[in-house]
Amino acid sequence: MKKIILITAVILLSTVLQGFALSYELDDYKEVNLGSVEKLVFRLDSARCGLCISTVNFDKTITGSSASNKLTLALEGTMTSNQGSAVPALYVSEDGRVLNISLYKNEKMFFGLAQTGRVYFSANIPESFIGDIEIELSSSDITVSDISADKLNIKSSSGDVSLDRISAELLTIEASSGKINAGLLNAARSIDITASSGDIKIDELRSSEIGLKASSGDIKINRLSADNTRIKLSSGSLELLKAEGGIQCEISSGKTTIEIATLSGDIDIDSKSGRVRLSLPAGSAFDADLGASSGKITTDFTILGDVTKSDEDRISGKVNGGGRLVRVKASSGDISISRN
Repeated sequence: MKKIILITAVILLSTVLQGFALSYELDDYKEVNLGSVEKLVFRLDSARCGLCISTVNFDKTITGSSASNKLTLALEGTMTSNQGSAVPALYVSEDGRVLNISLYKNEKMFFGLAQTGRVYFSANIPESFIGDIEIELSSSDITVSDISADKLNIKSSSGDVSLDRISAELLTIEASSGKINAGLLNAARSIDITASSGDIKIDELRSSEIGLKASSGDIKINRLSADNTRIKLSSGSLELLKAEGGIQCEISSGKTTIEIATLSGDIDIDSKSGRVRLSLPAGSAFDADLGASSGKITTDFTILGDVTKSDEDRISGKVNGGGRLVRVKASSGDISISRN
């Protein structure tokens, strides 16, 4: 009964608020000469509101490789709103060597806001730009592609993030609620990716240092090359294919599948709950340290060393004379080490 009353109240509120709404055509375009600008800051948040009803579909796209030497910005679409100041527009301001791009003049809170429609924001960054890029948005999806930067920082509080052909010195991606999908991500120094609630799916990662963290969601990487990779997954499965370099994994709950293309670093996997499957090149030489508190251990490799069969299965020893450390611990789940 309470649910029916609540739904009825929302419908009535929506009807009343929409009764005061006006229609708006968005067709805003700007060209900005970057000159001595060293940092681009995109604040692409949606309108902040309380007691609001918004069904605006807002698509945001940022691309690079423009032949022009100017930053181009466009905002197009149609929408209805009962508050004109809540209709987005292009705002550009320069603070020293920092160029700020936003969709609202200030961070005003709108109460009783009612909006509908479809809006498109796009930015094209000239390939001649050398500097940092910071992107922050909420309640909408974004696509970022063909970007080259010193530092690229993307923070999304609600919405999917799609990326491809990204090159940077430092790359940071945070998604509080939404998926992260990517093609090629390449950063000379480091890549850090965090998803609080949503999957991480990437075709290829290249960097010296890589950090992946997901609180609730799966992680799938089709190809990875790094000196060192750190992965922390609270709830979800991990699939890491064609990996190179040292790998450290902490998995609280979920299945783990890792395929090593070249054993060029130590492997350290700690799984609290879930089976672990690790495949290595047939000729790999490594020191094995395998332990399953509640589960079986199987391996295609001949391990010369100690094998303990008790409440906790444990195998430690050398494969092909020894070499890199391969440590796998599973508190609850089987361990499988195979040749690929």
